[in-house]
Amino acid sequence: VATEEEMRKALFGTLNKKASGVSGLGPVQLKAMKQSDSFVKYLTQAYNELTTHPEAIPDVMAMFEFRAILIPKESDGYRPIAIGGR
Repeated sequence: VATEEEMRKALFGTLNKKASGVSGLGPVQLKAMKQSDSFVKYLTQAYNELTTHPEAIPDVMAMFEFRAILIPKESDGYRPIAIGGR
C-alpha cells in the first residue's frame, strides 16, 4: 500500500522527457498535478485499489481504448480525433 507522500515523491522523480502512458499524460503534466492534494489523494487510492485487486486492471485499461481517425482539413493535412469505446 502506497502513501500519498510516496506517490508525490514518485511523481517528482520522473524524467520530463519520458513518453506518455496510455492516459496520454506525460511527466510534465503529472508533476504539475502533484501540486493538487486531491489529485494525489485520488491517484494514491486508485493505485492502491489496483495493486490489491489486479483483476480490475483490464476494466480500467478498457477506459483508455480508442481508435484514431484522421479527418482531412480543407487546406492541407489531417485533423486527428480519438473515438473511445469498444
